[in-house]
Amino acid sequence: MLPHALSRPLRRLLVWTAWTVATLVLIVVLGFLYVTFVGISVDASFLRATIAQTFSDNIGRPVRFEGPMEMEISATPKLRIGGLHIANAPGYGDRDFASLGEARLAVDLWPLLFSRKLHVDELAGSDVQVRLQVKADGSNNWTFHRPQPAAPKPAGSPSISADQVFTLLDIQRVTLENLKVKYVGPDDKSHYFSLHALKAQSPADQPFQASLRGAVEKEFAYQLEFTGGKLADGSRRKNLGKIGVRGLASQIGQRILSEHQLKWILGVLVHRIQPGHGGFVIRP
Repeated sequence: MLPHALSRPLRRLLVWTAWTVATLVLIVVLGFLYVTFVGISVDASFLRATIAQTFSDNIGRPVRFEGPMEMEISATPKLRIGGLHIANAPGYGDRDFASLGEARLAVDLWPLLFSRKLHVDELAGSDVQVRLQVKADGSNNWTFHRPQPAAPKPAGSPSISADQVFTLLDIQRVTLENLKVKYVGPDDKSHYFSLHALKAQSPADQPFQASLRGAVEKEFAYQLEFTGGKLADGSRRKNLGKIGVRGLASQIGQRILSEHQLKWILGVLVHRIQPGHGGFVIRP
């Protein structure tokens, strides 16, 4: 008989402790696997005030969230927010400068681990309204006066460059629906631009593609198709590709938009606009 043999109560305690630890480890492992592969949904509405204040501090205008804010935590995380409002600049009335009905983001983190690509399954927005105003003195409400930092940040490790960010992105789907822009000029005349639908994609190592359709002045329809270079080369202007604009000339008739107006409507940086088949071709 062993002189130091454990007593029966002590053996039972050790066995119970071992089973308890094993059960807790199993629960943790199963919970991790569940979160990773299935995911859990979290109501993040309690963060709305904090995030709104962060936005306000960065753009110098009041920002508020009035809609949902939901997150799904997993290896394929998702985010959905709604009811975002950005206040107008002082002296331009009480109406919002911009509002967003809903935005969604869904990414897949697995490719980031195995192929160093950030796979964006979906980036979507809907019900966006923007009000642009210009006064007679040339001032406008879309110029943001960001507050100056109190002190410069200490130099640290070099940040990631834009080119490096572009090389990581693998964007499968971008959509935007129901965008409405109202422009009020110095003469108080209003002009309208609507984007009914935008669809775009830029898979890794493939050309960027986008299609848009909407209306100008609530009456003249347009359709655009864009094919550009690879997103990894997007910072180089020579890879912007070209845009074919169809429907403008045929539907506007004698009221062809000026080059300046067309540049503003498309919202792209171009060197020149040339006549094309059934409309215009914009070349970088």
